[in-house]
Amino acid sequence: MINNLKDFFLIKEEQLALHDKDTFRKSTLRILLMAALCFGLGMTLFTSFEAWQQDKPLLIVINLCFVSLTLYLIKASKNYSNKLSATFLISLLVSALLMVPLIQDDQTLKYGLVFLYTLPILCRLFFGMKASLIAMAFNLLTYSFIISDFSINLLPASYDLTLTNSETHFHTVVFIFINIAIPLAVSRIFYTLEANANQMEVLNNKIYRNNELYEEIFEHTGTATLLCNRNGQILKANQQATKLLGFEDNDELEETFINRWLAPIGESSEKYFWQSNASNCQLRSAQSTHIELHRSNLTTHGYYVMHLQNVTHLKEMRKVLDHTQERNSRLAKFDALTQLPNHGNFCQLVNEKINKGQEHKMGAMFIIRISQFKLLNKQFGQQKANQIIISFARKLQENLSDKTITSRLRGVKFACFIPIGHTYLIQRNLSALIQSVLPIQLQFNGESINLEYHVGISYAPSDGKNAQQLIEHCEMALENATSADRLAYYNHARESNLIEEYQLGTLLSEAIKQDAIHLWLQPQVSATGEIVSFEALARWQLDDGKYISPMVFIRIAENLGLLPKLAENLLRELVSLLAIWHQEHIKTPVAINLAGQELMDDTF
Repeated sequence: MINNLKDFFLIKEEQLALHDKDTFRKSTLRILLMAALCFGLGMTLFTSFEAWQQDKPLLIVINLCFVSLTLYLIKASKNYSNKLSATFLISLLVSALLMVPLIQDDQTLKYGLVFLYTLPILCRLFFGMKASLIAMAFNLLTYSFIISDFSINLLPASYDLTLTNSETHFHTVVFIFINIAIPLAVSRIFYTLEANANQMEVLNNKIYRNNELYEEIFEHTGTATLLCNRNGQILKANQQATKLLGFEDNDELEETFINRWLAPIGESSEKYFWQSNASNCQLRSAQSTHIELHRSNLTTHGYYVMHLQNVTHLKEMRKVLDHTQERNSRLAKFDALTQLPNHGNFCQLVNEKINKGQEHKMGAMFIIRISQFKLLNKQFGQQKANQIIISFARKLQENLSDKTITSRLRGVKFACFIPIGHTYLIQRNLSALIQSVLPIQLQFNGESINLEYHVGISYAPSDGKNAQQLIEHCEMALENATSADRLAYYNHARESNLIEEYQLGTLLSEAIKQDAIHLWLQPQVSATGEIVSFEALARWQLDDGKYISPMVFIRIAENLGLLPKLAENLLRELVSLLAIWHQEHIKTPVAINLAGQELMDDTF
């Protein structure tokens, strides 16, 4: 029964998820029609006998016509249209206007006409603001009539349909519509609006997160990168591109045109050279500097993502190479230093492997970060450090199977995706496999270089359905890797705990500001039952009545540096209490625990 009513009023979960206008207007119309039907049936039931006794059959006919029309509209509401809503509103208006000549008791008539005050909100629900304004203007007449002493008797007294309880009946219809039907109808619309607002908030958060991710990727692609429109206007440049083109600040470069700074040479010397997949250029300010311009892809907004590479030192070498379209394509999809797939290409290859077939859907992804590379960079210089990266990438590929997809994400981070069997679902086995393929030592210019790593690992499909999710979870796991445990696995529960701790930290900061954490005194009782002292304990109760364990919120306060302020608040509360005890000659000692962080804080 309840399910049938929910289905009729369109308030099941799947129906509430529909956010189109016709759905919630149909639901609103049915709510109002059922309210009208209940009133019509009630009027017919309670007034017919009295109307028959007083020889007023017209009232019975009007009630039956109203009930019949309401039933018809309920049946017709299966296929909603604006005509149904208009018919319903017109029937209400006609019913109200019929009272003017047929109800000759002025006070009763005015009670009945009060119902017309609902017309503006009903018109707004179904047709919009213009219809609502028209109804408001019309109700000026209704208002003028109600507050005036003017009496209208258009028909003889024999047509008077006033009954003994007519005033009560009109009170009832106003009560049903204003107190029940309209609030329910408006609530249905509010639910839709709230659902839309929540959906917009989710989408906005997703856009914000994606924007941050894209900013991160754009700034750390490993190469100088430009974002241009079709006309060659530079919309955005990362720091590497800015320095490559000879500027200190991005603002000097952005909103200018690329052909102002780069001149095409050779076969690339066409007018719109930036629209080519690859172009050979030189800096206009320093013509001895040669730049390779690679158009990576065309975005959905019609913008070009282009990578710039200073190839001055490679020009002589490139003369002996065959510049083919395949090579140009590789430079767009592969890391320029290691020739491994770049981030975008890696994601594409992994997603293809995941979706290729059932035998490839189970896999493991891990991100490797070379730990001490800054020291190597400082010791050997950037040029030799790059050679170390190339040697590491080559050795890693040699140790891995042909089915493994390997990528250089950025800097000293490498990503690998390995299709695995059930054996490697055991973390111990997978850890042993990963440790066996990582080169511990590299030979470089006759010198042995020891390497250390941190590794973040996630499983497919349990930790992610695609490459992007797996990379994100590997990055999170990588943050948890330590010098003691260099291989860390993604843990969804830990992620949830971090989010919960962050939320508690926000609430705790506000609670300390509002002095909402209080002292409880725990008595220390001797063997004779006498209270010899008290221990002061901090207690925090949330707005919902739930208490947070001191072990939890004190640890969070310590991590956030809030412990001194918390201790100060509690001490002030304790001192105020002891002052009262002193006046009452209570000399029982009270112990309070203070942490070293509080005692070492000068402000405390």
